[in-house]
Amino acid sequence: MSITTQCPDCAAKLNVADKLAGKRGKCPKCGAMITIPKNPTGQGGDEQAAPSANPPADAKKPSSRHRNAARTTQSRKRQSDSVDKTLLDAFEGNIAPVRRKPTYTLATLLVTCVMIVLPLLYVALIMLTGFAVYYHTVNHASMLEYGRGRAKIMVFLAYVAPLAIGAILVLFMIKPLFARPARQIQRRSLTRGGEPLLFAFVDRICAIVRAPTPKRIDVDYELNASASFRRGLLSILGSDLVLTIGMPMAAGLTLRQFAGVLAHEFGHFSQGIGMRLTYVVRNVNTWFARVVYERDEWDEWLEETAAEIDIRIGWILYLSQLCVWFTRRILWLLMWIGHGVSGFMLRQMEFDADRYETRLVGSETFADTSLRIRELGAAYNLTQQTVMGFLSQHKFPDDITRVMTKIVAEFPPDVRQQIQKSIESEKNGLFDTHPCDNARIASARRENAAGIFHAPGPASNLFRNLDNLAQGVTWDLYRAMGAQINPQEMDRVDRLWDEFDLASNESVTA
Repeated sequence: MSITTQCPDCAAKLNVADKLAGKRGKCPKCGAMITIPKNPTGQGGDEQAAPSANPPADAKKPSSRHRNAARTTQSRKRQSDSVDKTLLDAFEGNIAPVRRKPTYTLATLLVTCVMIVLPLLYVALIMLTGFAVYYHTVNHASMLEYGRGRAKIMVFLAYVAPLAIGAILVLFMIKPLFARPARQIQRRSLTRGGEPLLFAFVDRICAIVRAPTPKRIDVDYELNASASFRRGLLSILGSDLVLTIGMPMAAGLTLRQFAGVLAHEFGHFSQGIGMRLTYVVRNVNTWFARVVYERDEWDEWLEETAAEIDIRIGWILYLSQLCVWFTRRILWLLMWIGHGVSGFMLRQMEFDADRYETRLVGSETFADTSLRIRELGAAYNLTQQTVMGFLSQHKFPDDITRVMTKIVAEFPPDVRQQIQKSIESEKNGLFDTHPCDNARIASARRENAAGIFHAPGPASNLFRNLDNLAQGVTWDLYRAMGAQINPQEMDRVDRLWDEFDLASNESVTA
């Protein structure tokens, strides 16, 4: 026995057990919350779908409530279609492509080669260390024949210690080569049927920027938006992209600002081979940063074992720790060499992507977006602190994006002034992979672009039901934090809002 229903967001048809009639749950396709309709006849989905030969009198004519609901649905559809057409027609022509000199691509290729060589140097160091251990094992075994009594024990330790230290060192040097990436953020995939306007909007921007359209659009709980190769290196030779939209970003920006952010992200992928080379460079930089700073169970085991074991044996582990520290210093040096070599190229790639954003929405909108994202960043940090306080009280705000937008709306003018001053005082550093906002705004203003997209309104207009998506990614965040909670158990933000403490401006601007 089953009930057939349809998700209002993605239009997926679902068959559920009749015992779930009247209850709420998540759509397995898009994650939206849906209410399972009651089955008044008690029949299964297939039986219920077949019309009765003699329907009851009250079933022949829809009730006034149903007729009103149908009229409301049709009215909303007509209104939605009107909004869709207005937004998509708001793009006034095309923008000029961003030109690059041939020497720029050549320089990018040379930087990529250098970045590939750096990990190879590290592999060569591992091989050299392994050979040193092998050489000691084979050529110094004769030293075990010397000495008597305690002296023989010391000779034995002198022979064994380099073997033990070398084996541990090689093991810990090899480990970073196979280091797994950090736990992936939980994301939800959208569908064209569920979010037709958003997909059409993205398609239009991709066409204007001359970039490939993404095969998938995901949403998550981060204050960010990014376009990347969907399957990593497996997609690098094609145009298999995924666009990831952070719901806090979508909830906090205007349509023009959001369109500019998307143009920036897709502007990277209009750079052709330069983007693919940059992908390699960024991944090498990220790998170096992870292996230098991340610690795992092996590192904890070595530290705990050295502290607990007898010092007469533990000294070997302490020397091993010293050698591991030394290899990490080598990795640290290679990492900063990589940052220094690639920094200028990566900053230039960002400037080029900024030019797409500027030409789409205008120089002044670019400056407004930079300031707005900084404001949202401050509010998002305060949101995380506030939510952690509620979690300690076993309260779960149901929408972190709503918390963030409420917080940023209550920022006093002096907070915005402080953020503006901090932007104006910034300067690019030699090892920065992204240019500072001050330099980016100055570059955008030199473009002196009016933009071709001037539609008013919030970016949330692109989504059929931003609230449901925001609540869904908020639940994903709680699950990532290890909280065992059902979506229905989360607390309404409006009900908790009076308990939020926004008195500390210091925490806002930190």
